[in-house]
Amino acid sequence: MMIGDAIYDIKMGQNAQVKTAGALWGAHDPKAVTALSPTFALKDPKQLLTLP
Repeated sequence: MMIGDAIYDIKMGQNAQVKTAGALWGAHDPKAVTALSPTFALKDPKQLLTLP
């Protein structure tokens, strides 16, 4: 799984054909990250503990 707060992180994970998690609490634009349809969109780091 690729976890990141930038569109480049999500694109990298998608290109590697792995699950992706958008870290919406990060420094980059959360709308741009969610627009790429990551596997998971996380609003809080604690959500990482609940991912399947």
